[in-house]
Amino acid sequence: MLDEFLGDTQKHVGGRWEPEEHADGDQGPELWHSHPELVVAKTPTDARIKLGDLEECNDSPRLLTSLTKYLKNTCPDFKAQVSTLVTAATKVQSWSRARLFHAPSPFKPSEGPHIDVIRAQPAKFDRFDRVSKPARFDTVLIMDKSRRVGIHRYTPARVRAIFELPKDLHHLSNEKLAYVDLFYSPSPIPEPDVGLYTTTRAQIDGVRKSAVIPLSSIKMTCHLAPRYNRFQPDTTLIQYSDILQLCESFYINIFASYFLYELFRHWGQAGSVA
Repeated sequence: MLDEFLGDTQKHVGGRWEPEEHADGDQGPELWHSHPELVVAKTPTDARIKLGDLEECNDSPRLLTSLTKYLKNTCPDFKAQVSTLVTAATKVQSWSRARLFHAPSPFKPSEGPHIDVIRAQPAKFDRFDRVSKPARFDTVLIMDKSRRVGIHRYTPARVRAIFELPKDLHHLSNEKLAYVDLFYSPSPIPEPDVGLYTTTRAQIDGVRKSAVIPLSSIKMTCHLAPRYNRFQPDTTLIQYSDILQLCESFYINIFASYFLYELFRHWGQAGSVA
């Protein structure tokens, strides 16, 4: 069980760190990236939920479309059968959270291990249809650009669902998957006034861009802070307004955790205000 595995989380050490490969002739400092150990509960939050229901519950309208695209790209031998094998009625296992265990960093080992928690939790309502627990869909960094430096190896994203295909479809995929809303790559340089990199919500024809990815490609959580000077909401904000959905542009907040701050400092990308 997850609780047994995490019973003494301060002592559990997982994952590893890998250095960036230097370009030919580059004698710059060695920069490191975390490859954490991924852990989900042995018992899923929902053991048999239809993909169509997961789409609706987790506000993931293109989950099936994105999953079909992902499987066709990763399983070319079954490309013609994917749409028949995987439908809205296909039942999957889903989890509401996952944990990432980071080993102590090579550049500051005295700080010890670090744990990130990724949540993909839809809102809960009481019998009067009032919100009893707000939705929480965490933002993360996906490593998808292996030749870049520092933060530019990553794409920010928001996790909407964590799931796994049933055993009879493991020939298509037998690993944990995530459905995410994507953001554009971090800005080339930090914003001068605040020293933070920025990102914006990725859209295609005004519709948010989403994708299915291996859960293991998520390397850490992050905090995206709205750029309120560019925020002009069309509706009045209330307690449960989804700012990540309403706002277009964000700062990548390196001060959200000491782990993230030290990592950006190590990369030489902590920024500075002129």
